[in-house]
Amino acid sequence: MHTAPASRARMLALPIALIVLAVIAWLPLLDTLSAGYVDAGFKRSATTFAVARSLNAGISFLQSTTVNVSIPLLGSGGSIAPGELLDPLNDMVEDFSNIMLFITAAFALQKLLLVMGASSLLPLLLSAGAALVAACAWQGWRVPRPLLSALLVLLMARFGLPLAAIGSDLAWSRFMQQDYSNATQALDRGAHQVDSLRSQMSAAKPAAEQERSTFDRIMRGLHEAGEVLSSPLQSAKQLYETLRSQADQWVNHMIHLIVYFLMQALLIPLLLFWAMARTLRMAFAAAKADAR
Repeated sequence: MHTAPASRARMLALPIALIVLAVIAWLPLLDTLSAGYVDAGFKRSATTFAVARSLNAGISFLQSTTVNVSIPLLGSGGSIAPGELLDPLNDMVEDFSNIMLFITAAFALQKLLLVMGASSLLPLLLSAGAALVAACAWQGWRVPRPLLSALLVLLMARFGLPLAAIGSDLAWSRFMQQDYSNATQALDRGAHQVDSLRSQMSAAKPAAEQERSTFDRIMRGLHEAGEVLSSPLQSAKQLYETLRSQADQWVNHMIHLIVYFLMQALLIPLLLFWAMARTLRMAFAAAKADAR
């Protein structure tokens, strides 16, 4: 069935737009930009995950470290584990590393989908669909609704994720990059600080002394009994004070990094993807109204 001249004129906008999009679909520029942005996000999340795992390993070692208590005069002793004070912090670091692993996997999935969308099949199907719509408009025929629905899916598959990746990276560069750099540098310094403390505790050895007589041993024991008893508590206090001053900042940085990465890897791409789908659906709904 042929349409009126006014309706035919309105329908020319759709095939022209589809032809332009089909031509753009063959160009590699969009794929190159989006792939570069996704690769950069993957590297950032993988680096942050590595820092989190290093921090988690260091704190776990400190947790497992025990301090021996021995009183030579009495011939008795025991051990305590001052690193258990760090258990809440280590739980937070472990949860953070798990979230970063999930975000890294999300970037890897985006990369795979971009590779699939960059294949020649989608541009070929889009070109064929645009040609069919142009033929219908040229002949004054109504565009079949199934064809419009198929074109909507093809356009989202070809342009949705690349545009979402580019948009999310622009938001990252504009609003989150500086805070990300500060947070990761602080966590990296914290990981090195924990490793340094771990090395110090691993290298610490109790000094062995050789007593010359029973009297010397007794007098030495009386003199050092208080120090020997307080030494583990002092070690625990030192360990706690060393890390407590940094722990609140580490937790704050980890929370901010979780928010930033979730926004870049998931929330912003999904929001842009939805906005694009909504816009195309409205444009195609207008075309379907003309096709009635």
